[in-house]
Amino acid sequence: MTQPSKQRVIFIIEQKLDYAKLRVHENYTHKQIIEISGIDPTAIARWNRQYLAELNGQTPKSSKAMTLEQQEIQSLKKYAVRISYTEYSDDAAMSAIGFVVLINC
Repeated sequence: MTQPSKQRVIFIIEQKLDYAKLRVHENYTHKQIIEISGIDPTAIARWNRQYLAELNGQTPKSSKAMTLEQQEIQSLKKYAVRISYTEYSDDAAMSAIGFVVLINC
């Protein structure tokens, strides 16, 4: 007989931030956070690393930021790319190669 698959639990960014703050500022252990939340230990470590990196001014590239400051930076970067894309896509003289180079920067 096959075992039922484990359901994936999705945590919203605020929950991730709360658990990371418990670990960093309240000195909770990984074990205590697991007991409270049922989170996988690797997720706790990952969120902790991300939170500490954001506190040091690093904006995450492949995930949504936890801290408000880094969320604002991500939002502004997306806005800048949109503005840049709109500005350059309206320029009929721009070559396809130049456009690809601009987007990849």
